[in-house]
Amino acid sequence: MPGRLAWCLRSEKNVHFDRWSHMSVIDQNASRFAARAKTGVVSLFSSADDTARFTAHWHRPSAVLVRATGEIDAVNANHLAEYATRYLDGHRTLVLDLQGLRFFGTDGLVALDRVRRHCKVQGIDWTVIPGDAVTKLLTLSGDMATYPLNDAIPDVWKKLAQ
Repeated sequence: MPGRLAWCLRSEKNVHFDRWSHMSVIDQNASRFAARAKTGVVSLFSSADDTARFTAHWHRPSAVLVRATGEIDAVNANHLAEYATRYLDGHRTLVLDLQGLRFFGTDGLVALDRVRRHCKVQGIDWTVIPGDAVTKLLTLSGDMATYPLNDAIPDVWKKLAQ
């Protein structure tokens, strides 16, 4: 079914899996989960084409790591932007890990720009770990300097700890 999203909330004590058609429901449940758990994982799968997976990890009370794997194209680029910005309520830092992407289409740049604008308006410090597919497109488009890029997750967490 195009546009249907599946989500999974996990912690050491519980596992919940269900399918919803609206991200607002996913967002409400994830926010409640994050508030109770302080650390946790929220996974979102795009079932329209099953080519992308998005996961959010709360590593610190004020930081969220959003990881995307698979392929970002016209079908699911909007899901990336929506997912990356939905879980930022009350968080001051976003790390967007795109290393696991095999393909990153031009619609992915539009999604990245939405995330950039959202973070700017909300005053959120953010960084992108691009990976090969994203780096290739950013280089071709001349947008390497547009986004705050980092090489690896450990470097990002060290920088944020300062």
